[in-house]
Amino acid sequence: MATSNSFNFSVNRDVLIKDALIDIGAIAQEDTPSSPIIEHAARQLNLMLKAWQSKGLRMWKSRNATLLLQKDTQSYSIGFTGDHFFLDSELVETEMRVAAIATDTIMEVDSTTGMAASDNIGVELDDGSMHFTTISSVTDSNTLVLASAIPAGDAVAIDNNIYTYTTKATRPVLIFAIMIMTGSLTTVMQAIQAAAAFTTPRKVQMLSATINRIMTKTAK
Repeated sequence: MATSNSFNFSVNRDVLIKDALIDIGAIAQEDTPSSPIIEHAARQLNLMLKAWQSKGLRMWKSRNATLLLQKDTQSYSIGFTGDHFFLDSELVETEMRVAAIATDTIMEVDSTTGMAASDNIGVELDDGSMHFTTISSVTDSNTLVLASAIPAGDAVAIDNNIYTYTTKATRPVLIFAIMIMTGSLTTVMQAIQAAAAFTTPRKVQMLSATINRIMTKTAK
């Protein structure tokens, strides 16, 4: 069966209430509910939603998101004022085309497509850590300028990863699953070793099971 591929259908509270009243025969199609009836029905609707939530009904949209990790960092804050957590649809990836050294702000990359001034950017340094700042300007299809220079004592080799995004994601209500990517992830064990840097042993076991299920499903 063909689908519309649309997920933005919505109706407001009063439309829901009127439809419910029509369905139970309380009013006719052409009638307009009075203000006291709307107020009472709205209170009952809120009670219904709270009751469903208490039973575990997930009344929210599921989206994929990315958290950029920092070397030797074990705790992260996610949300508008937190660390670099954003929807996958926001992610722009590229690599260094020309090496950079400490104090450099001009980055020569493979492509600046999808990037804009004021976007957040993470530059992979040679020691494995990330240099987070914002884009001051995009000069051309291969050149951008950082708002904050590469730190003293650091460098960026050719082919190091560059990640940019515009807006941080809101704090999620629930995280369903986590996938750890290390850039050249080829085995489950690599994922476990990457996760061990910032999770408890129990969470590492859970991650192992999740990745095993994903890989088994893919192999089939």
